[in-house]
Amino acid sequence: MPGLSNVRNQSLATGFDYTFSPSLLTDFRFGYMRYHVQVAPGGVGSTPATDAGIPGLNIDTLYTTGMPYFSCYDQRIAGLQFLGTPSEQTSATARFSRASINISL
Repeated sequence: MPGLSNVRNQSLATGFDYTFSPSLLTDFRFGYMRYHVQVAPGGVGSTPATDAGIPGLNIDTLYTTGMPYFSCYDQRIAGLQFLGTPSEQTSATARFSRASINISL
């Protein structure tokens, strides 16, 4: 289904090793990832159900716009739903890890 997506992904990773002594090593790592997605499916802003004379489907200017999906069963309309609604999602994750190694010779 055609539409429009606006996506912004950002990430950062860093790490370092540190030697405390010839037999003790440590490793530090940090990572961060964030993404933000905005999706507008094709037909957003149009009212094809209202234009075809089917009331009660295209009832607002954003979330119920576009072409509805309907299926016919036994010469009746069995179900109505929308093919896609605009959505927005944001997520962020941070992780820190540390490992120490004690080497015995």
